[in-house]
Amino acid sequence: MLLVYVLLMLTSGITDLWIFFRISQVAASKKNILSLGAVVLLLPILCGGVVELATFLEILFFIFYFRKSKKKDVATGSILIVGVADSIIDIITSILGELLSIEDEIYLNLLVPIVVISLTVFIIEIFYKHLHAYLISENRNVFIGLLFYLYVSTTLTTIFYRQTKKITSLSIFFTIFVLIQVVFAIATYGELINIQKHLLKKSQQDKL
Repeated sequence: MLLVYVLLMLTSGITDLWIFFRISQVAASKKNILSLGAVVLLLPILCGGVVELATFLEILFFIFYFRKSKKKDVATGSILIVGVADSIIDIITSILGELLSIEDEIYLNLLVPIVVISLTVFIIEIFYKHLHAYLISENRNVFIGLLFYLYVSTTLTTIFYRQTKKITSLSIFFTIFVLIQVVFAIATYGELINIQKHLLKKSQQDKL
């Protein structure tokens, strides 16, 4: 089981870094990779395996690390997306772990998380350009505020699962509600941006 934990920790850490660099487009320099990678890999150990605490401290460190950078807003938004993704991965993994009939505990604790992480990577690869565009737009502060709200919501849901340690109709409903909230919030923000662009274009045409 120790080997499984180490493999999951490495996979999760590498995935967090990949998502961050992919969305933020921050230079993946040797300094950044070593500094951020060390924090991402060591925090889960220092926090005694308390994932939520490790993720929270990870977010604080990334914000502090890029506080004087020109890309501080992009970095802040990107690491919040990482936090949201981590929480959703934990929630879905917990649900699948309860619902799937896998007797081998090693397969259950290793295979299910890797499948969910792989799916997350696939989704990020599809939408990372859109997310980056939102983080460099004039309304980036609104989007970052939205990401913070989603991070808090998904983290509270994850903590709820940690406490109950079982799947109930209420927990499934709450999880579906949060996931729909994530999709709806991002879709609504994107639509607001489109409306704003349309109004701006119309305003410019009226002036001509």
